[in-house]
Amino acid sequence: MSLKRMTVVGAVTLAVLGANVVAATGAAASPTATIAKDGWCDTEEVCLYYNSNLGGGMLDVTYNLLTYVTEDFKCSLDGSGGLDICNGSGSSVWNNAASVRNKSRCDVVIYYNTGQRGPSQLIPRFSWANLNATLKNNNASHKFVNC
Repeated sequence: MSLKRMTVVGAVTLAVLGANVVAATGAAASPTATIAKDGWCDTEEVCLYYNSNLGGGMLDVTYNLLTYVTEDFKCSLDGSGGLDICNGSGSSVWNNAASVRNKSRCDVVIYYNTGQRGPSQLIPRFSWANLNATLKNNNASHKFVNC
């Protein structure tokens, strides 16, 4: 193989390898590269808990939900639930959440009804709260606002 051809092949190989390294590190370094519904309450997620004070099973999502009907709590892997990290695991989130952690840069509004309607409670960005008397165990949807 000629020197010129070896140089071209080597340059192409380095370019391909370099692109793969950049792509891999770019994805890993992204602050919004979280995996919803994995049991960890990560940055940019809203996490709904089965019990008050961030206890019990959890649902962690990064997007608006028009209904909780098809969503279930899973064991909380981030330790927020203390000793009862699995209490409520497998139960529907619909009308069963008691507290919420908001780790996103947006506020989150929890709604009484599906379709993001009815009485609501705002959970400010980077905070948590027990749901008020109207919404505790009576919640059906949420949306991110004020982003």
